Amino acid sequence: MSFDLNSPGDVAPVAVAEADPSGDHFAGYPGVLYDATGGRIILSVQSDADCRETYGQSAIGDDMLCAVPTAGGCPSGSSGAPLVMLQYAGDPGTLVGVASWGTGFCPIVPEVFADVAYLRSRFEVKL
Repeated sequence: MSFDLNSPGDVAPVAVAEADPSGDHFAGYPGVLYDATGGRIILSVQSDADCRETYGQSAIGDDMLCAVPTAGGCPSGSSGAPLVMLQYAGDPGTLVGVASWGTGFCPIVPEVFADVAYLRSRFEVKL
């Protein structure tokens, strides 16, 4: 897949999450991950409690969130891909996660993402 960065149809801004989506505020909402081939994977964000129940308390830090694929396959090999939360039809989306790691047992166990809201202050530009 190629992108023409001069074409507004290929690139569009999305909001960056300000509230921790894994703190149950967004749990259950669908998210979309675009993998390296341009494929679209639909995921459901899990609560921190559910994620820690799967991986153990010490394996999942506050800077992580989990999501389980519900359609479109598994995000294997998609490290660094954005997880965009969609709250309603036509929503341009909110960046909530960046693909980090998984066990390879998708979709039985959740995939793990960097929690953008939690890490926001580390990459936010200060004017």
